[in-house]
Amino acid sequence: MGIFVSLIIIGLGITSLVLRAGYRKNPQKSSRTAIMICSIVDLCLSGIGILLLAFSSLIFIGMDTSISSETENYFPVFTFIFFIVCIIEFVPLAFGIIAGIFGLTTVSNKELTQKAMANEQLKYSAPPPTKICPNCGTPYAIMLNACPNCHVPFSATSSQSVNQGSFSTQSATWKCNICGSTNPADAMFCGGCGNKKQ
Repeated sequence: MGIFVSLIIIGLGITSLVLRAGYRKNPQKSSRTAIMICSIVDLCLSGIGILLLAFSSLIFIGMDTSISSETENYFPVFTFIFFIVCIIEFVPLAFGIIAGIFGLTTVSNKELTQKAMANEQLKYSAPPPTKICPNCGTPYAIMLNACPNCHVPFSATSSQSVNQGSFSTQSATWKCNICGSTNPADAMFCGGCGNKKQ
C-alpha cells in the first residue's frame, strides 16, 4: 500500500468521525448519507489494505526459506525493516476500520435515523418565516419588500415611527384611478389591474 492510499483512509476516517459528531447533535438525512458513504469506502479500502499487507507478509515469510548463505547476515535487518513498515501501514488501516465501524454504528441508530427523517420532513413542510407589518399588523413573508395588505414598504416603516404617528401611510401609497387598489409609492404600475401610475 502506498502513502497516498493511507492518507485517503485517514482522511475518510476523520471526515466520517467529524460528520458523526455533527449528526449526533443535529441529525440530517444528508449527513447520514455522507457518513454511510465515508464509512463503507473506508472499510473497503482498509480491508483491501489488510489483505495486501497479509499477502506481502506471506511473501516475505516465504523468502525466509530461499535465503542464501551470503544474504543470511542481512536477513534480520530486512525483517526489522519489514516489521516497522507493516506497523506503519497497519496504523492507518486500523484507524480506517475503527472509524468505519463507528460511522456505521451511528448510521444504524434507529433513534437518530427517525430524528433525521423527521427533520427532513420539517424542512419541506415548514411555512416560510414570517414577520408582522408594523403598520397594519398583517403577517408577511420575510422576503417581501412591502406589506401585502397595506402595501407600505417595510424600509419606510419602523415600529417606532408608526407608534409615534410620524409616518403617514398616505404618502407611502397611491390609489389606482381605475380599480381603486392601494399600491406602494415606489410602484410604477398598479398591483391590481396593471394600470400605469398617474
